[in-house]
Amino acid sequence: MNKNIGCCIFSHEVTKGMKSHGQIGLLKSSNKNKELLYYSIKSIHKYSQYDPVYLIIGFEEDKIKKNLVNYNISINTIYNEEYDTKNYGYAFKLFLRHIDDTYLDNIKGVLFTLSNIVVKHLPKLNYRESWILTKKRYKTTQNYIGCTLQDCKVNYMFYNIGESVWTDVFYLTSSDIKKIISGIDNYYDHMFMFEIINTMIEKQNIDIKTIVLDKINDVVKINGLKDKHKIK
Repeated sequence: MNKNIGCCIFSHEVTKGMKSHGQIGLLKSSNKNKELLYYSIKSIHKYSQYDPVYLIIGFEEDKIKKNLVNYNISINTIYNEEYDTKNYGYAFKLFLRHIDDTYLDNIKGVLFTLSNIVVKHLPKLNYRESWILTKKRYKTTQNYIGCTLQDCKVNYMFYNIGESVWTDVFYLTSSDIKKIISGIDNYYDHMFMFEIINTMIEKQNIDIKTIVLDKINDVVKINGLKDKHKIK
C-alpha cells in the first residue's frame, strides 16, 4: 500500500508587527488575489501525497475558517486557545494529542510548515528519514536559524550558525513521531520550533538530516507587509 504524507500547518500565532493588521495568513498582495494561507496550503496540497492537512489556528480563527470553505481542499482545523500566551511547544503538542497510532500507521510521516511559507518546489526527498529543509546562506544573510552538522546529521540549531538557513519546514517520520509522543514531557509550552528539534536530537536521539533546496526561491517566506508582493 502506498502511504501518504500528512501535513501540519501552524497558523495560530500573532506575527510580530502584524497584530493591528490581522492574521498574516490572511494577507493579500492585492484585492484581486487570494490570501497567503490559500497559497501556503495549495503549495503543499498540490503534491498528491500531502493529505490529510491539519491546520493549527488561533488568532482570528473565525476569519480563517470563513476563508477555508472557499479553498475546496480537505482541511482539519485544531484550535489553539492559548495562541497569545504560549509558544510553538504548546501548538506542537496540541497536534500530537489530536492524532493517534491509527493515523500514524497509515502515513509515512508528517511535513510541518507555517502559514506564511509558500513551498514553490521540493527537491527529491527521502520520506523514510526525518529532515529539515534548508537553503544556501549568503554573506549578507542576517538573523537566521542555522545548524551545525555531525556525520551529515543536525547536531544543534540556533541563531546565525552554520552554512545554511533553515526554511521553517521540517519532516518527521511516523516512527519518530511515536517516539516523541512517548517522551512528550521533554517538550515545554514556550519552546521555539528549533528548540523542539534540538530536544528531539538531544533528549531522544532522533536523527535529523538536512535537505538543501535546489534554488533559494523554492521556498518563499512572507514576514509582513513589506513582503506581500511575493504572495502568489
